[in-house]
Amino acid sequence: MLEDEQLAKKQYRAMEDFIELHRKSSGLVGQVFNDLKNKIVAEAFKQFLNIDPNIIAEYLAKFLDFHLKKTSQDEEQLARLVEEVLTLFKFCKAKDVFEEFYMRGLSRRLLLKKSASTESERQMLTKLRSECSNDFNSKCENMIKDLFDSDQFMVEYKKVHPQNQEEIEHHIHVL
Repeated sequence: MLEDEQLAKKQYRAMEDFIELHRKSSGLVGQVFNDLKNKIVAEAFKQFLNIDPNIIAEYLAKFLDFHLKKTSQDEEQLARLVEEVLTLFKFCKAKDVFEEFYMRGLSRRLLLKKSASTESERQMLTKLRSECSNDFNSKCENMIKDLFDSDQFMVEYKKVHPQNQEEIEHHIHVL
């Protein structure tokens, strides 16, 4: 268990370091080369992040999952972080691996009600729309829609079947 926690901390720290490296290198190259900035930095990060693209895609998805769970972050800070992660994601070739890990995290966040907000999840999916497959986008949007429908069904059920104090409280969620 301790090894898993240490590995997770290393993963998150690595993603934070990659984001910071991209930010600094973009700024430095921008000062020196102006117009060539985007091409130079993009090519360097494509080479670097695709040494082992499956690991990078997994770490990016888990890093986003961690930050989309947080409720203490303000929306502006979360949006900036998402933009930076998506910038790195654009360079990564293993988009299918990212999609798989992101979808797992999304389903857990939705079912366990751990998401920062449904609106932030929808915004994230909007931003991912251009980079990910249509199948991925439709599955994620359907998950959010199904959870909303499930909440509506529970409200209607509780209206029809009022709960006694002695009965066990229950909730049903379907994705």
